[in-house]
Parts: sequence; structure tokens; C-alpha cells
Amino acid sequence: MIRLRFFAGLKEIFGEVVEIDVDATITLNDLLKLLEDRHGIESRIYMAAVDGKLVNRSDFSYTRIGDDTEVRLYPPVGGG
Repeated sequence: MIRLRFFAGLKEIFGEVVEIDVDATITLNDLLKLLEDRHGIESRIYMAAVDGKLVNRSDFSYTRIGDDTEVRLYPPVGGG
């Protein structure tokens, strides 16, 4: 089971924590595509951390996640 934690505007859409089952180990890109397909969320906007470590966007397609993984998703942050 993958545990997803959402922050800021994503938290308002999904709630703070969602757990999902996957059949096998998938990539972070696969997970974001799944969320995009199911919920229409633009997957390219996220920053992500897997098990507490930030993942560079260029590594999303190589970062494997599976059972007992925590993924934190952050929308873009702006301010001034």
C-alpha cells in the first residue's frame, strides 16, 4: 500500500492522507499519471518526496515506489 500525503491546495482536493493499493512496484511518474487520469490533476505541477527524500523532477520516471512507501506531493508555491 502506498501512502500519499497532500499539502496546500492538493490537501483541499484529496484530504491529508490517501492510501492506495498497487499490483506491483511502479514509478513516481506512473503514480502521478494515475492521479491525473482519475482526478484530472495536472501531474507536471508537483514537487514530490518519497520516504522523506525530495525527488528531482528529472528522476520521477526512475524512482520506484511500492508497498509501505510514503509519497508527499506538493503543488507549486508562489508568493511575494
